[in-house]
Amino acid sequence: MFLGQKTETLWPGFGVRFDNGWSISVQWSKQHMCGAMQGMNCSSAEVLVFPPMGVSHKVHKLWDQPLANQTPEQVASILARVAKKERM
Repeated sequence: MFLGQKTETLWPGFGVRFDNGWSISVQWSKQHMCGAMQGMNCSSAEVLVFPPMGVSHKVHKLWDQPLANQTPEQVASILARVAKKERM
């Protein structure tokens, strides 16, 4: 499921909630931890992984903080890994 977010020019990005309950936010703007902006484009993005409702962020130490400056390839890898996580 793609999450409804107000992603105007100030907050470009997207969110996804997988069937396993995990969600990901991918954002790029001057307010996020990403590469240099060129108009609405950016070479990297900030990624934040959210566990299912009721599960602590601390369940996976890699994802308890935003991941800064992730390349498109890294974002794709994170999306794939989170989509495959078991439901908790």
